[in-house]
Amino acid sequence: MSSATSSSPALDYSLLVNTTAKEAAPYFLNRMAEKAIQVYGSNKNAKLKMTLAPFPLTKAEATSDNDAAVSGIIIVFYLGVGTSFIPALITNFIVKEKETNIKH
Repeated sequence: MSSATSSSPALDYSLLVNTTAKEAAPYFLNRMAEKAIQVYGSNKNAKLKMTLAPFPLTKAEATSDNDAAVSGIIIVFYLGVGTSFIPALITNFIVKEKETNIKH
């Protein structure tokens, strides 16, 4: 916290937050505001209550996630099956060559 004059209290601070935790920024902003009220306000035991709840998913968001996951699984399955046949055919040709001792 920076020093503030008695005529116009001002508070300057930098909030450095780990962005992988989406609840971190509002939580620490709440804690900083609570501390400012305690330091500069008349009530030294003031507490701020924070409620953090996400918005519900829309109908489009709820169905699009499932559609994307299913189509992704199908694409991976087809690519996996498709790419497994090419090496199998090549190794079959090489083994047949060694077995019959034929040179190309």
